Amino acid sequence: MGIKSIYSLFIFTLVPIIIGAQSTEKLPTLVEHTTAHKVAKVNIREAIKETKTYDEKKLKASIARSKKPKNFPGRFPRQIIRPELEHLGTDKLRQNDLSASKKPPIKFIVNRDGLDTNSSPGDPSGDIGLDHYMQAVNATQIGVFTKEGDLVQEYRSSALWSAIGIPPGGDPIIVYDQEYDKWIITEFPSPFFSDANQLLVAVSETSDPLGEYSLYNFQTPSFPDYPKYSLWSETIIVTTNEQGPGRLYAYMINRADLITAQDEVRIQRHSVEGAPGAEQGFIVAMPVNWLGKTAPSDERPMIVSLSDASWSNSQSQDEINLYSFDVNWNNPDSTESEKRRIPVSNYDSHPCSESGFLFQCIPQRGGDGLDGLPEIINFQPNYRNFGSYEAMVFSFITDVTDGEDLAGIRWIELRRTANTEWELYQEGTYAPEDGLNRFMCNVALDGDGNIALAYSTSSDSTYADLRVTGRHNSDELGLMTFPETRIIEGNNPINSGSRFGDYSHLTVDPVDELTFWFTSEYANNNFRSTSRIASFQLAKRDYDLAARQ
Repeated sequence: MGIKSIYSLFIFTLVPIIIGAQSTEKLPTLVEHTTAHKVAKVNIREAIKETKTYDEKKLKASIARSKKPKNFPGRFPRQIIRPELEHLGTDKLRQNDLSASKKPPIKFIVNRDGLDTNSSPGDPSGDIGLDHYMQAVNATQIGVFTKEGDLVQEYRSSALWSAIGIPPGGDPIIVYDQEYDKWIITEFPSPFFSDANQLLVAVSETSDPLGEYSLYNFQTPSFPDYPKYSLWSETIIVTTNEQGPGRLYAYMINRADLITAQDEVRIQRHSVEGAPGAEQGFIVAMPVNWLGKTAPSDERPMIVSLSDASWSNSQSQDEINLYSFDVNWNNPDSTESEKRRIPVSNYDSHPCSESGFLFQCIPQRGGDGLDGLPEIINFQPNYRNFGSYEAMVFSFITDVTDGEDLAGIRWIELRRTANTEWELYQEGTYAPEDGLNRFMCNVALDGDGNIALAYSTSSDSTYADLRVTGRHNSDELGLMTFPETRIIEGNNPINSGSRFGDYSHLTVDPVDELTFWFTSEYANNNFRSTSRIASFQLAKRDYDLAARQ
């Protein structure tokens, strides 16, 4: 693929800048910079007609020669460093009563099943463009829908990657670049492919989701488990789990190079210290995603991760770590990074009442525990520039009890104004008093600053379903004020060896900047899960739109 790698190690003196209990410090950062080449062009409509397939004999031979991939590095129980800091009482932020809410239930514009998942977990991802919504599920189907919820076209991602002879493997992420009006489709190769240590990226030439795409693939040192993509002003950020919790990895792809389909695309791979004391051992930082028409005031892309005090000997309070990367594209050897430590209210990031082989965490009726993705911020942190201030929101699960393991959703909003650093603006823990676990969460801001929170629920007496709540920008801080509204009810246990979801995706329409689009999965018939697509608004405006089933 013509990829060149240059390794540069940057060591800086730690210079804390104390702002109350918060601090910012320069980091020792390992930077590798590479160049990926455009390898093919594909017109989706034509590729679907041609129905290209792989040489099955060659693929089976390749799989036979391959070793079992290490695509879950570190994702197994580990011993936390300071267990005495794990359970520190019930969650003081818990919101467990919605009786005072006077807002109406959320009305759905679109609420329908999405694509059938072909494997477990479903890995649903989707984004909204000018005229269409595009969804992807494992492994890997892609669907294009109208904004009214009608399916226009469904196809296998092999229509893309067969042009370069690489079998798709899954973990798809869909990104719509609203500034350039282009689509980005991503996933990793089959883990059993002979050259699986790489990522696959396709970018459209126009806003037409079924038009022509330029294809890229670039090498990674090891299998890029759990790749998560977000958009920034000059960068497309990709985080991965490659070597367990000890290191956090982030790839910076030059956005202009990729979006304009240059023959060569510049990429930098950054590595910073992670959290080796995590209880489950699976730590992935999440890239912060830019929403809206106003660009960030700071061009530095950011990733964010949890820092539970029980994982470390060097802190006594739970924190959020926010990493900023001063990416120098002309002189990669001068690229720098820094970490901002933001203390927050105590959280217990491992609220797993179910345990067992691999991923069991959240109980379900009539089946083994489901994966709850403990100890990581859920995909995708979302950012918006409101002019007078900038905000980002993200969410994760926490035990709302004192060690009894009931999962609620901690959601956080950070803000900054001109010439200030990121600071905690508000935080809350959403966990009504009904015995349900809430997990697989996603949170985003619309153009008015309203916040939507969408998630799964499950318990030992209920099946996994999907729900949503939200708040207006002017509401009392720390509270979700919309009544919890069910998107779809689960109706059977999931028999999937505990694999479920792995992530959900909440985005906002770039045209009106008010309509949220959410995709996730729920427990459907035949002991399997089904993806779901729902759109809705929280704006303080009169509307009465009928739901499309």
